[in-house]
Amino acid sequence: MTERSISDSSAWEGWRKSSYSKTEGGSCVEVPDAFPSGILVRDS
Repeated sequence: MTERSISDSSAWEGWRKSSYSKTEGGSCVEVPDAFPSGILVRDS
């Protein structure tokens, strides 16, 4: 697996909370609804 970073993830619209996020605390994983190629994940 290749890991890459994008400098400004806020430029991508449609981020939603992943079902893998915890319901309490600061652990929130977000994924975008649509991305042309690849899989984006961010920890917010």
